[in-house]
Amino acid sequence: MIEKINAIIDEWDPIKFFPFALSDDYSDEIRAIYNTYKSGMGAKELACVIHQVFLNSFGSNTFTKSTIECEEIAKSILQILETE
Repeated sequence: MIEKINAIIDEWDPIKFFPFALSDDYSDEIRAIYNTYKSGMGAKELACVIHQVFLNSFGSNTFTKSTIECEEIAKSILQILETE
């Protein structure tokens, strides 16, 4: 499941690491998102988690995505989490 979430985050690439980065550059953030997820959590809640995790890791100067942008990613992640 984490691998599928990793693929979503890598494709999104919110910090624009790729193609110059390693495929595990977001691994800490992905684990934090996965560990924070609770069954029944909605897209808006998960979007807030994603937003906060990336802000904590990279700061507001580097991570400039909005919670609305994070909500689209949250929806994709929820599809995976809710089917597993």
